[in-house]
Amino acid sequence: MRGGDVFLCCKKAKVLMKGESDRMNEYHDMYDRMAKRCLMLSNRAIIQFINGIYEVNHPLDSEVTYNWTEHEDDDLRKTLADTIITIGGVSSYHLEFQMSEDGSITFRILEYGFNHAIKKQKDEAVLEFPEPILICLYEAKAVPAEKTLDIRFGNQGVYHYKVRELRKT
Repeated sequence: MRGGDVFLCCKKAKVLMKGESDRMNEYHDMYDRMAKRCLMLSNRAIIQFINGIYEVNHPLDSEVTYNWTEHEDDDLRKTLADTIITIGGVSSYHLEFQMSEDGSITFRILEYGFNHAIKKQKDEAVLEFPEPILICLYEAKAVPAEKTLDIRFGNQGVYHYKVRELRKT
């Protein structure tokens, strides 16, 4: 193979990989829209679901707000949390669905929660994050029931941001 042939092969492989990446993004978007739609079918059902997975007891006739979770990062890329739901105008829950293992998901859940907290901030001295849970839709390995992200605040110490995982075992 000559140098030009290698370049052409690499370029074709890159185009094929890009096509596969586009197809995976398309599938991801389709599943994402389906999951969101299922969550919005019945307020009573979503309250029962929240009560069950978060071990809380909201009345089934509570007000349900589906928060718009689309934000843009510093590079103007769209970020989109799966669903942040507020029950009774007070308690917010972040449900993040995951179809495959992703080492950066805890950071992204924190980022989505931060964006929501900024958007819904009522008191300039308080930043209230939604309660996160990661719902894994893939075959689980023996792993802890939660993921932790350590956030260091210099001399103020370390905060351990925890995200519970709900997994198929």
